[in-house]
Amino acid sequence: MSTEAYIEMVSKNLKGELSPEEFRLLNELTAKDNELAELRIEIEDEELTSLSNFSDSEATELSQLHFNKPVEGYITDKFDLKKRHYGVDIVGKKEAPVKAIMKGVVIFNDYSVNTGNVIAIQHDHNLVSFYKHNSEVLKKIGTLVQSGEVIAIIGNSGELSDGPHLHLELWYNQQPVDPLSFIIY
Repeated sequence: MSTEAYIEMVSKNLKGELSPEEFRLLNELTAKDNELAELRIEIEDEELTSLSNFSDSEATELSQLHFNKPVEGYITDKFDLKKRHYGVDIVGKKEAPVKAIMKGVVIFNDYSVNTGNVIAIQHDHNLVSFYKHNSEVLKKIGTLVQSGEVIAIIGNSGELSDGPHLHLELWYNQQPVDPLSFIIY
């Protein structure tokens, strides 16, 4: 495989566009070749750094929006691009209601082996919020929800969960952003 093809594969991986077979191949190639492993780290660091940079107008637009807390609780794990933790983990009371951070339309409601019961909401301003590890999701795809409306129940679903909590992600223009930059805890 050429270096260019490898770089393209690493870039696709960071964007979540690799098939399971391509992901397996990428990991095998990286494990077998130290130079490729170093190249992958370099590429991932550069791409992840670019994900966290916003223009001044984008930052201003987002800072003027009002976001509600999705659940009462405390933060146990923060947003970290390098660890590929694209959200925050919030521990709350058992069976606490999970609320929409802004008004929007439910665009995803499904179960994932890793992240359990997940619901996603498309908001104005090209924002999408994801709420993961719920014990139950209460809204169907296509439902218009209001800011602060209950959409799920906090839970411990999925293999990546080690106790009842909400994993909240916020994506702007298809890039992850730190929810704590906009939601005060």
